[in-house]
Amino acid sequence: MAKKDTYLALLRRGVDEVTAQTLADAGLTIGKLKEITEAQLVGNYGLKEKIATSVIEVIKSGPSGSGSEKYLSKVLSSPQKLDRIDKQRLRRQQKDYLSEIIEQKERVREAKVEAFRREKLVMIRLGKSIELICKLENNLDEEGKNEMRSKINDQLETRGLEAARDHELLDLTGTPQDIADFRRKVVPVLCLYACPECGEEIDPVSGNLNQDDPEGWSYICWDCETEFSASMVDRVESFLNNGKRISI
Repeated sequence: MAKKDTYLALLRRGVDEVTAQTLADAGLTIGKLKEITEAQLVGNYGLKEKIATSVIEVIKSGPSGSGSEKYLSKVLSSPQKLDRIDKQRLRRQQKDYLSEIIEQKERVREAKVEAFRREKLVMIRLGKSIELICKLENNLDEEGKNEMRSKINDQLETRGLEAARDHELLDLTGTPQDIADFRRKVVPVLCLYACPECGEEIDPVSGNLNQDDPEGWSYICWDCETEFSASMVDRVESFLNNGKRISI
């Protein structure tokens, strides 16, 4: 209650609301304010010199009639009603604010879509660079001439720089060489239809079927010309030939 009483007393003396609230929150009373100097108000409570001077003068002069009238007029006055023109102006401002918010949301959405499109293009470019690096490394392993190996190394260096640039733009972990090694060494092993000799992926539907074995399920790799069949097919045929049932 002391803070509220101080706040109301300062308002009745003509002090503005912000200063009155600041002094009341600081725990000052009218009696303490009569003993405080202008320098203390400025240094301890952060008031400006002009405001501190006016507060000291108001406290020394006591309650004034004009201050009381100002306080009573502010408390007892009813809020003004808006006329038709003000209402239309307010509605127009609300519509403008809403349209601005909608436009801002649309700009944010377009920015997100554009950022995703840029990242997608960079990712596609990185994938093509990785595929080319894998092919160049395979050719490097198979090449025996030193001149061709030096040319392939130059191409690998160029593609490696391009892949490193895209890799950094996407902020990915690891290095592009890790992706290339995984693509060359791990993926062919995980792939169900891959050549066991060279690791080249094949088409199990039609492209790599062995036409010389129409009754079987054997495949042929067109890169190394190796004929093989899937291990699952061999196991199923062995069960069927031995007259056993397949338990699932």
